[in-house]
Amino acid sequence: MKVLFLHGWKSVVGGVKPTCLMDAGHEVINPALDDDDFDLAVRTAQAEYDQHKPDVIVGSSRGGAVAVSIKSGDTPLVLLCPAWKNWGTATTINPNTIILHSRQDDVIPFTDSEKLVANSGLPSETLIEVGNDHRLADPEPLKAMLEACEELAWTETERKLLEGDWSGLCYTAAKRWAKDAREPGCRLVHGTVFSGAMGKRIEHAWCERRGTVIDLTMPVGSRVISRATFYKTIQPEVANNYSSDDALFLSIRTRHDGPWDESERQGYAEVKSILDDPAISGRYLFPQDRTVDDPFMVKVDGAVLACYRKILDPEALTMIHFHGNGEAVADYVPSMADTFADMGLNSLFVEYRDYGGSSGEAKLVAMLGDGEAAMTAADISPERAIVFGRSIGSLYAIELAHRQPNIAGLIIESGIANPAERFLTYADPDSKGFGEADVHAEVKRFFNHKKKLSEYTQPLLTLHTENDGLIDISNAERNHKWAGSRQKQLVRFRKGNHNTILGANEKEYLDAVGSFVRSAQR
Repeated sequence: MKVLFLHGWKSVVGGVKPTCLMDAGHEVINPALDDDDFDLAVRTAQAEYDQHKPDVIVGSSRGGAVAVSIKSGDTPLVLLCPAWKNWGTATTINPNTIILHSRQDDVIPFTDSEKLVANSGLPSETLIEVGNDHRLADPEPLKAMLEACEELAWTETERKLLEGDWSGLCYTAAKRWAKDAREPGCRLVHGTVFSGAMGKRIEHAWCERRGTVIDLTMPVGSRVISRATFYKTIQPEVANNYSSDDALFLSIRTRHDGPWDESERQGYAEVKSILDDPAISGRYLFPQDRTVDDPFMVKVDGAVLACYRKILDPEALTMIHFHGNGEAVADYVPSMADTFADMGLNSLFVEYRDYGGSSGEAKLVAMLGDGEAAMTAADISPERAIVFGRSIGSLYAIELAHRQPNIAGLIIESGIANPAERFLTYADPDSKGFGEADVHAEVKRFFNHKKKLSEYTQPLLTLHTENDGLIDISNAERNHKWAGSRQKQLVRFRKGNHNTILGANEKEYLDAVGSFVRSAQR
């Protein structure tokens, strides 16, 4: 990230704040600003901005007044106790701004920042109270400054969108922002606005997040607008608004970027991914009807899961197990539960929707949170859990490890690295108008094992047979390589296939699992 840092009055270049940013690995442009001539200071800052095109501008005290005085378009601002009342003529700020200020500041009143936010029609969270004095040089405000810069700075994708030509393409532009921008909580909005040039209301699309509007059809440099200004100026009337996930799903489902009529929107709230469509989930998943005698019932959204639980010792670790596709929990009870008990473990076998006595429909994406729901229902803390996923169960084991990164360990047996390769073997996306590229995009969105495993740092054990003709061992090699685990082991078996890996290698298999468990129990 490239940061233009504008220092305060009588401050020195290379002070504690720009040094903090540099120590975090960011490139910092820190010009010397004239202390006596404010206009010269502004010209200096403008020249640096024009030359370097920074990702974010940080202005401290008088440097904050300089920051709001230069022409910087939509570039984000982080202002530290800005002295806007003391220097310059600017009285408002752009919406892509965060102000850090201490209420104990005895140089620039905290109320000055409150007034600046109010003048700009921005939400109160634009101003963050932090620190104990005007300098904001202690660890807490320095950390807040760094986090604000990293939160606001545009990514390369966002910058390209903000600088692109979107004339006459408001629906495509808004969908692209909702899809590609990293902003959490961004909403895609469809409605009408008043066009002064045409003298009438026209259909339009834009994006909103908190108090900010992004309208990519506006002139470059004026595409990030405060919501209050946007609504006052062009008087929008909202017809529909969508989350980024819903917008992406609808664009794939309908093959266009909007607006979407009522018939196209019908049912989209119930289906969050094309992967849950019968053309994919219905053809890939094979629910089994074998049941256990004494199920542990877990309520999830839209279903009740018939899981199985065995408690050996309430203080012991628990193995949370996800089985394969053409299997059921009943296939592992009581034998595998007893095996885990012999290792000193409690066990929780999670059943899938529509498998083994569970209600609901088996859907690939809809089931992603079911493991966490079962873990919560069983009152198992992450630190006391080892998560085990076999075959398709690896999808849900990796997801649970991603959601609960402090688990005691993760075991992947005959697991899948890129689920798109498996889904497309069985799915019929063409029957619903989906392309292979759409499937790959959705897998990357929901089943990005490379990303999830790279963020997992706890122990990992990967088990796979070299003769697996269903999910070849390259899957295990990729998962093992991707994992960020500080302690990880890949065990390759020479005997057995996908379905006989345990039976053909029972001693070596259980020895590897037992050793892993003992390490976690220490």
